[in-house]
Amino acid sequence: MQQNKKVIVLMATYNGAPYLREQLDSIINQTYKNVEIMVRDDGSTDETRIILKEYENKGLIQVTYSKNVGVNKSFFWLMENAKKADYYSFADQDDIWLPEKLSRAVEHLEKEDHQLPQVYFSNFDFCDSQMNYMRTSPTLTHPHSLVRVLVGSQLGVGFTLVFNRAIKEIIQESAPFKFKIYGHDQWVTLMGLTLGNVVYDPTVTAKHRRHEQNVSNYKVSFFHLQKQRIKQFLIDKDQKIIIDTLYYFYRMYKDQMSEKNRMYFQLFINRRYNFRKALRKCFFPERYRDKLFDEIAIRVLFLIGFM
Repeated sequence: MQQNKKVIVLMATYNGAPYLREQLDSIINQTYKNVEIMVRDDGSTDETRIILKEYENKGLIQVTYSKNVGVNKSFFWLMENAKKADYYSFADQDDIWLPEKLSRAVEHLEKEDHQLPQVYFSNFDFCDSQMNYMRTSPTLTHPHSLVRVLVGSQLGVGFTLVFNRAIKEIIQESAPFKFKIYGHDQWVTLMGLTLGNVVYDPTVTAKHRRHEQNVSNYKVSFFHLQKQRIKQFLIDKDQKIIIDTLYYFYRMYKDQMSEKNRMYFQLFINRRYNFRKALRKCFFPERYRDKLFDEIAIRVLFLIGFM
């Protein structure tokens, strides 16, 4: 394929020295070569900055060394300050990209209308900290479902996302990083779903490293998993942050949305309990989750006002 389209890879680093070289090398060795790597280091205190300077001195990456602001603000800063390119891609510091990752993304995105925001995402493999294969991310049955994102599902995962210049330009104008946002990847996915288009590729394009604490989450019992979910959404207030993120997004971009998408936001982002809306969400005709237990649970949570 032609390689005349510029891709800028946006990487946020923080104390990632043990795995950083392996990830940088996997990006540098992509079959798609018209690529620049832009890194923002978020105040690392280990050897991360030494490694970054090594690659920077070789002219392989461009680095900004800054204070710690957190992963979401780091990625939004990168989006706002990146140079002009055709496409942009998020990268975590400790994954491994398969060689065709960017080639596949560009090939898919080149078929789309770039007057509108376009977002590509793919499947990936879960691996343990030593990159031993654990499982493959599930093939999405509804990769274009705005409703699923509005009720907490995640379609595009950060390190698989590649998006076009239209998204960067909108973000430069609206500066969403000023708010406390649940996820930079969720925000970009929403832009594709509501303002343009998402392109889903079920092919595995990356190996996602899960560290031991996270890996253990995949080995717990069914009831322990539900206990973790209750803590995450009802005690740690993750659901409130998600709702706030959706509220900020709607407030910024509602005038650019279709009437149907505005209706979805108005139904699902209410911050106060409304019995009529709770009933509508409980009996909403579209499927929220693939697993039956999760589907029943979320409808009950809507009815009693916990979502």
